[in-house]
Parts: sequence; structure tokens; C-alpha cells
Amino acid sequence: MQETYGQQFAAIYDDVFPPDPDLVGLLTQSQPTTALELGVGTGRIAVPLAHAGVAVTGVDLSPEMLERCRRGAQDAVVDVELIQGS
Repeated sequence: MQETYGQQFAAIYDDVFPPDPDLVGLLTQSQPTTALELGVGTGRIAVPLAHAGVAVTGVDLSPEMLERCRRGAQDAVVDVELIQGS
């Protein structure tokens, strides 16, 4: 059986694409109250946005990526609504 994208890359995704505080800063300049992130992956943008007070919903096809995001949100003590889908 062929591994899925999430199975192959969830464990190393954040090493390849680290969190981007400059992007999060730019996104929060307009003081959004809600955000929808399609392809939320491990939450490298969603979790810091939630930490900044934004109500974030993240959608991703990969259950492995969503689990990493869920753990990251728990570690950061923030809520991110996660939906598996495409």
C-alpha cells in the first residue's frame, strides 16, 4: 500500500516549512476576528493566529497533519477548529 502525503511528511513538515512569525504578523495587522485556513497542515500558521486571538478553522485532507495540528494547538493552549476534507 502506498503511503499518503500526510503519512510521509507529517513528522518532518515543520522542519522543512518552519513557522513564519513575519507572515502571522502581517496577517494579524488588520486585526481579523476569524480565519479559514485551507490546507492547514500542521498548524504552522493556524496555531499562532489562534494564539493572537483569531478564531481559526483549519481544513486538511490528511488525518496525520490534522493530528499534528491538534497536538500543537493543545501544547499552545489554543482552540483551532479542525475539519478533515478537501
